[in-house]
Amino acid sequence: MVKRVKLKVPKRDLTRHGITFGISFSVVLLIVSLITKFFGVLPYVSNLFLDLFAPLGYDLTYFGIFLGMVYSFVFGFLLSVLYSFIYNKLPSKFRQ
Repeated sequence: MVKRVKLKVPKRDLTRHGITFGISFSVVLLIVSLITKFFGVLPYVSNLFLDLFAPLGYDLTYFGIFLGMVYSFVFGFLLSVLYSFIYNKLPSKFRQ
């Protein structure tokens, strides 16, 4: 008979995940915005960001890109914290 060992699954740190995903999302927005601004490629991805953040001031200008980075950091941070919070509340049998 095989004895099952119950593993303890570590919980996610909310702030670390939030900061990491927020920085990643804002860097992606910066790269896509600059490539679209200078080379004219990736217009569909840029339009997706424009649809999401244009009411908040995001545009393909330098100041607009900076505002978009700030808003994308906040959006990514909150989204990741919410995901990690829900993940931590799940029973451990679902997290293996």
